[in-house]
Amino acid sequence: MAKQGLLAQLKPSANTDTVLYSAPIDRSASTVLTIANDGTGSAYDVAVKDYDQKITLDASTYKLHEGDLITSSVVEVGTPIPASILAGGGGSGTLNPGDTITTTDQEKTFKFESFFIPSFTEIFVKVFAIRVVPVEAVAGKFAPGNIVSKGSGSDTTTAVVYGYDDSTNSLHIGASTINGSGTEFAAGDTIGVTGGASGTISASPAISAANNEFVFSTTTAGGVYRLYIGPDEENRFEVFDDRTYRFNVADSTMSGRDFSLSSAISAWIFCLSNSISCICWFIGAFALAACCSCWASI
Repeated sequence: MAKQGLLAQLKPSANTDTVLYSAPIDRSASTVLTIANDGTGSAYDVAVKDYDQKITLDASTYKLHEGDLITSSVVEVGTPIPASILAGGGGSGTLNPGDTITTTDQEKTFKFESFFIPSFTEIFVKVFAIRVVPVEAVAGKFAPGNIVSKGSGSDTTTAVVYGYDDSTNSLHIGASTINGSGTEFAAGDTIGVTGGASGTISASPAISAANNEFVFSTTTAGGVYRLYIGPDEENRFEVFDDRTYRFNVADSTMSGRDFSLSSAISAWIFCLSNSISCICWFIGAFALAACCSCWASI
């Protein structure tokens, strides 16, 4: 049986953080906290701090000093940190190694050490049949990954949103899933996203016929796919010149298809490809490309 008994007792001073009990570094403890009041009104805040770590050095010559970095983890940020605040490289230097970064909820902090650039950034590519749906009287903003729907109860029609073009009020959606007595999307229908945007399908122009389009996910193969369509900055397919990109075309929807990206019109590209990714050589004008055929003209 584990040792039992009184582990600690004290009378903390007002407005002072005080450690009541700390288990040995290589042990754990199951505790019960009892607070006895002496008759005056008091309020106590009690918290359990993060665990300590026991470190075994693999050489007797190693020395530890206060502030030494002993553990590290890679944190992926959803919003790029602008180079203008970084030390060096022409930045203002307002973010330096050792600076404390705090989460927006003020619950967690960590020390900034350096930026990690992966050996390559993988972008997953699929093909879906996409229709362009004109909308009007839009409230809110449609976003890639939204499930747009109409109808009620068990008689609904839904489709995945792959893009929204503010400049033309065009919603780009995939194939419809029709449930019960639901019907296909049509002009005059009120459509919306649960807890999000809504609008009415316009009569003109008409809903386009489905057309196969490339869509991209920058997270995982099962992530949110989008078209990157429209003038908004968030719809730009942004790449950085300090890293390598690999377009993953292994999905079954990519079978037998040509996929290429280029900064030049009518550039010819010679490609060596496999079922996972593509490597390309460029002839003539500069082009950034990934493709799946011996020769491709873009």
